[in-house]
Amino acid sequence: MNRAIKTAAARETGSTLIVALVMLLLISLIAVGSMQDTILQERMTSNAADRSIAFESAEAALREGEEDLSEGEPGSAADIDPYDDWDSIDDQTIPLIDDRSAEAPSFHLGEARCLPTADGSCPAEVFRVHSRGVGGRDNTEVLLRSAFLRLQ
Repeated sequence: MNRAIKTAAARETGSTLIVALVMLLLISLIAVGSMQDTILQERMTSNAADRSIAFESAEAALREGEEDLSEGEPGSAADIDPYDDWDSIDDQTIPLIDDRSAEAPSFHLGEARCLPTADGSCPAEVFRVHSRGVGGRDNTEVLLRSAFLRLQ
């Protein structure tokens, strides 16, 4: 009888080790999966913050352009496509509003368009104001456009 117990115990050596190793492997896989999820969430948060910086810069430039128009600044000779290369157009930059921005925000005042009345007079002009803001990285860019109405 004593011999049967020893034989059964000899056959079961190592099975606990295998079960423990499988459990350790499963726990490691769960940990790696949750780390990847955390890294992805951190990247998404960073991108959202970077876009927010770019948006605020573009909005500040847009308001500056509208303020210039309200003070009587003339518009440009031609309107632009806001998706053009901003280095090749005549734009105006404003000081950085956030030191985390990679570039100073800029704006472009479009050409004046008349809103004629029935008698043919032009009591108001409409301008397009384009602005560009850059976030903390050069590749984060926000373009905004507004229509500004100026009475004659």
